[in-house]
Amino acid sequence: MKSPRRNFIVLCQETSPEPAVAAVNSGTYLRRCNGCEIGIANRLGAQYVLIGWIYKVSTLVLTLHVDIKDAATGKPVYARVFDFRGDNEPAYAHAVKTLVRSLSDESRAQPGAKRPPVDQVAQQAATTPIKIAVFDFELEDFSAAGTTVPGPNEAKYLAQATDEAKRMLAESGRYSIVSTAAADLGAAQGHGLRNCRGCDAAIAAKLGADQDMVGVVTKISATEYTVTVQVSDARNGAVIETFTTSLRIGAGYSWARGVTWLMKNRVLASREKP
Repeated sequence: MKSPRRNFIVLCQETSPEPAVAAVNSGTYLRRCNGCEIGIANRLGAQYVLIGWIYKVSTLVLTLHVDIKDAATGKPVYARVFDFRGDNEPAYAHAVKTLVRSLSDESRAQPGAKRPPVDQVAQQAATTPIKIAVFDFELEDFSAAGTTVPGPNEAKYLAQATDEAKRMLAESGRYSIVSTAAADLGAAQGHGLRNCRGCDAAIAAKLGADQDMVGVVTKISATEYTVTVQVSDARNGAVIETFTTSLRIGAGYSWARGVTWLMKNRVLASREKP
């Protein structure tokens, strides 16, 4: 991507986005304003719009979420989640530097490309269903009584979350589900697909999938959870999109409900209908 000062409204000093944001986004977050950031970017003459936010799991564990969309089409062109440790200025700065390196690497990997890979995926979805491998949802437990192995009830609720994601993707008509029953998960043993540095894409590619989805339920406390889904391109390992929703209820049956919301309002909403 070329000069950020010309392309991204959040980095562009001369466009002064604050008044436009305040006029449209009063009382809510940009990441939850149902696409209002696209209108703001267009009024400011930006080519892309970047929205970033920090999710604080605890004073030790935080995540930097970044979404970039094409202001002309509203389509996502870049979505990443960067985990980092430490609720302090150096830790925040390090996370942002990691983001900048990721953007730079992506730009070098696609010299002269006018459209990022996600646009190619969207064009394919308009004609034939995308073959997607949906891996079993994983539990990440940061609670005081945290465990690395889900109990029987947690395993049941994780399975329900996985099934719900598969059902909604299949019923959308935009995706066909690739079975992961024969997947070789050796590369993810001990740390899960969520932490295997992109091994999920390689595993999905061997299954014949175009994309893969990794889902994670993060337990922060007995009454607070988050549900995250990440969709990657199985052909090159690029993360297409990452979405997260919070749950404020201490019941495992709410995990599938969180998946339903993410599928409806984020994953499927970010695609044009075929």
